[in-house]
Amino acid sequence: MILGINSFTHDSSIALIKKNEPIILLEEERISRIKHHDGFIFGGTPPYNSLRLINKRYNYSKIAHSYDVNFSASNTNLPQLNFLNFAKSLDPKLKRTYFFNHHMCHAASAYYCSNYTSAYIITLDSKGDGLSLSISIGKGNNIDKIFELPSRTSICSIYSYISEVLRLGKRNEGSLMALASFGKQRLVSDIFAWSGFGININKVQLVSLAKKAKKFGDMSNIAFTIQESFESIILDIIRDICIDKDIKLLCLAGGGFLNCSLNKKIIESKRWESIYIPPCSGDSGTALGAALLCLDNPSEFDIKHAYWGTRYSKNYIKILLEKFKLKYQETDSNLLAKLIADGNIVAVFNGAMEFGPRALGNRSLIADPRKLSSKNKLNQIKKRRQWRPIAPIVLDEFGNDWFENYRYTPFMTQAFNIKEDKINKIPAIRHADNSARLQSVTQENKFLYDLTFAFFKLTGVPLLCNTSYNINSPIVQSPADALSIFFTSSIDYLYIEGFLVIK
Repeated sequence: MILGINSFTHDSSIALIKKNEPIILLEEERISRIKHHDGFIFGGTPPYNSLRLINKRYNYSKIAHSYDVNFSASNTNLPQLNFLNFAKSLDPKLKRTYFFNHHMCHAASAYYCSNYTSAYIITLDSKGDGLSLSISIGKGNNIDKIFELPSRTSICSIYSYISEVLRLGKRNEGSLMALASFGKQRLVSDIFAWSGFGININKVQLVSLAKKAKKFGDMSNIAFTIQESFESIILDIIRDICIDKDIKLLCLAGGGFLNCSLNKKIIESKRWESIYIPPCSGDSGTALGAALLCLDNPSEFDIKHAYWGTRYSKNYIKILLEKFKLKYQETDSNLLAKLIADGNIVAVFNGAMEFGPRALGNRSLIADPRKLSSKNKLNQIKKRRQWRPIAPIVLDEFGNDWFENYRYTPFMTQAFNIKEDKINKIPAIRHADNSARLQSVTQENKFLYDLTFAFFKLTGVPLLCNTSYNINSPIVQSPADALSIFFTSSIDYLYIEGFLVIK
């Protein structure tokens, strides 16, 4: 077994893999309850809680870190020194320890999980080991980098900065992306300029406008401006660097590709036959990428789904419910679908926890997409701005009926326009630009498929609202987390491992 660790950047995490499949993939924030749990570079700590969890049960032969340590600088650089000391605490002589470049780990997490035999691989984030973007070609087991951009010209850093200037919150770039859909005017035309080999950045005018913006319309136009500029520069780079037309598959990773509006534009460019974005596109996925780089035949790896976190048995849950004398009953998909169709918000705690930032039905809040009130209630429960969109689950076999240019997208990383004749039928998941960020579900995901299909039989709509089960905190990890939020919020029902908990 191989242990991959991200302990240097944000979203600290671990990935334990064996041969061609994961054993456990886990983000530290879910246990520590510190959102985006920071690593050494931000003055944080390694994923100690996650490590304690696996050290009780597993032995591993190799340790892979998603940070390429500079040994010569470690004595003068405190984060590097702390990181190196941590690595030695796991392996004193570093005989079974391997260090990999941050962007190479991103690339590996996408390419080796895609099952593609050849592809272009693009990684995009604020900064990691001195880079903000890389482009590689994957063939078989090999990844060969052909282009890179340094972190000093990071377009993601500018995007994040504008989000903070607009008072949307730190590391809340998703709100900026959502806000951009309400914008109608591009205020500045030359924020980013692509020269064919590098990027020039001119942010002064936009930052000045953002600092003065107070009205929603002004803020949305600024968001629209940075989003349009962000999309345009990435499309320009892809056009000029990915010139081998015989390579028709694309892998994307890095926090920049959590921007589903950007991903939508890449899909609509018609350049690619298929695009793969892993569920752990952000920095948590670098732990998996590091572990994969230690495999002899990483192209044989198969992640299949995103449910590789902690799980709790039905018997454990029953003992817990009895202990606290809670009112509950056994239930099934038909009853849950009826409750949802009646307008109730149902929290779901089922099976293994998801790996990555998206709740994909196992730690989710589920509601009726036919009612705009569902969106309003979900945002109210989560204490989010009312204009924030809600994502849908869709039965894969109906995807083409409801969305334009539909592709199977199991990890909620891609957005599609709702077909015109369907827009008014699902107002809760319709965003301002008539798009929605989808999670496709097939019968391989039995619980979620059965629930969505039961709702379809009742209503004729093969979709459900799905947002993460949390309130200003990491997504719930334990039954205690789930029960605490349920009883301190206006969520109507909690489904937990086959039981329906009733207030």
